[in-house]
Amino acid sequence: MECVGGVSKGKQTASFLMLDIIEKKCAFKAQDLYYSYKYLSGILMMSSFIPDDFPHIRHEKVRYSDTDRQGHVNNAVFSTFLECARTDILYDKSRGLIISGRELVIVQIEIEFLAEVAWPGTVEIGSRVKKIGHSSIVFEQAIFQAGKCASVSTNVMVMIDAVTRKSIALPEDVMEGLADVIKEP
Repeated sequence: MECVGGVSKGKQTASFLMLDIIEKKCAFKAQDLYYSYKYLSGILMMSSFIPDDFPHIRHEKVRYSDTDRQGHVNNAVFSTFLECARTDILYDKSRGLIISGRELVIVQIEIEFLAEVAWPGTVEIGSRVKKIGHSSIVFEQAIFQAGKCASVSTNVMVMIDAVTRKSIALPEDVMEGLADVIKEP
């Protein structure tokens, strides 16, 4: 296979095309990477979450404007669905996480897209807290449509000082405030 200016020529699928480019630029075997990816993807796709796996569920209506040229909900909208469900939890005044001079910011998000979401329709966004750290909260979330898991996500929120913009400890009673959405071991 020939590579010209970052564009590969040849009769290969897009996955192998990308792996050929990676192989030329990195010091590992692209074929090993491909098989590792397929193995890990299979494990993730086989994990069959259902809405009952999550203690917090938010329902959202899918809008026509959420769709893209392919006629399904655009991948960027999945992030918005997830954010809406997280903010239900984090900005609920009864949980004690809204503190003057402190803010919660997202520092990491991973989204695995498992199926298309269609319009018209609704989605259910399931959320649970996986872990609470000194200044961070790790969420696990999933998006469902018609009972089918369309996406899974892990994301990390960190509490920061509103002035210095540096991380700051979560309130001491955060475990109590989030007890109903903490993942059971």
